Amino acid sequence: MRRQAEADLQAHAFRVLHNQVEAIRRQAMEEQMARMSRGQSFVRLVLANLVALILAGVIAFVAWTAEPGLASYVTDTLAQFLAQFSARP
Repeated sequence: MRRQAEADLQAHAFRVLHNQVEAIRRQAMEEQMARMSRGQSFVRLVLANLVALILAGVIAFVAWTAEPGLASYVTDTLAQFLAQFSARP
């Protein structure tokens, strides 16, 4: 009976120790996660891209209205670039 009691006590002590180690690990992980900053949310990234597109559109509109020949210049330059790019072996 004494050996059985010692074996049961050892098994119980091992389980308690294992559970304490698991609790310490979980607590350390939760503390680390609390220290880390959250990344940008999907909605914020979409809004940032929309703002960037609107800003680019406004800049393009202002540039176009400020210089009337800008559109034809950009088109010609782009056509020349594409012709050079496609002519390369």
